[in-house]
Amino acid sequence: MSNDYMEDLCSNMKVGDRCEVDPREKRGVVKYVGRAEALGPSFWIGVQYDEPLGKHDEIVKGTRYFQYPPLCGAMVRPDKADVFPKSLKSFVQRALALCKNEKQSAAC
Repeated sequence: MSNDYMEDLCSNMKVGDRCEVDPREKRGVVKYVGRAEALGPSFWIGVQYDEPLGKHDEIVKGTRYFQYPPLCGAMVRPDKADVFPKSLKSFVQRALALCKNEKQSAAC
């Protein structure tokens, strides 16, 4: 894959976005977007997983790109991750809030 393609993918990802990483069992938050020379001359995203499913403990090949709890982080190629659309993220947040409110009075 070309650097231009990876850069284009990264242009749609921002720190703070929710994402899902192949093979679709890992979800988390984008914590880094950009080049990571320690990993090669390409573009990468750093993901803090919701659960300890990662490979690293804050330092990747001697460089700290972002901070995260032990084994909750990974640097992945942008073609291996999908960010949740803002509209979907907003919809899910509203649905969860509604469900939480309904649970207080009845089962959701």
